[in-house]
Amino acid sequence: MQNPKMGKRSLCLIPSQALQVTQVLTTKPMRPIDVGRLHVDFYVKAHLRQTPLSALAGMPAPLAVSSPEATALDLIAFSYRLGGIRRVTEVVADLKRVMSLVGLRTALRAETQTSVKQRLGYVLSILGLDRMAEEVRRTLPKRLAVALLQSQAPVARRTRDVRQPWMVLDNVGLETERT
Repeated sequence: MQNPKMGKRSLCLIPSQALQVTQVLTTKPMRPIDVGRLHVDFYVKAHLRQTPLSALAGMPAPLAVSSPEATALDLIAFSYRLGGIRRVTEVVADLKRVMSLVGLRTALRAETQTSVKQRLGYVLSILGLDRMAEEVRRTLPKRLAVALLQSQAPVARRTRDVRQPWMVLDNVGLETERT
């Protein structure tokens, strides 16, 4: 489903905790807009059309947003623009009550970036969502490149900081903070 007024460029929303800011994924760059007190930021996602959607019930008009599982992947992918991986981990923790293994499988099939899957698997394992983390692990290739947990953070030079089986370099100490 899509909003006919937005055209084919905008298909799904990433809900924000603050109601005054909404992030919209698009296939083409768009400038931010302000509508009254609402600010809308647009982010480009190349494979947007494959993103699984969920219809929002009770809306005055049909509106589709990213499924909870696709939202978790998008939050990981855009974490550097959304307050960092620590904040994104908190939001993913809040999403766990509405995420399902079936929805996660569908979202993982649509995700093209292995490093995003690696990061999500690592975050899910830290949150104790072992069945979901295992589902992510099954979609990863046998040989993985090291992925930074947060790209804008300092990089540790010790290979012992690379977390297995994800091959994620926890360069922000997320694991030690959450345990």
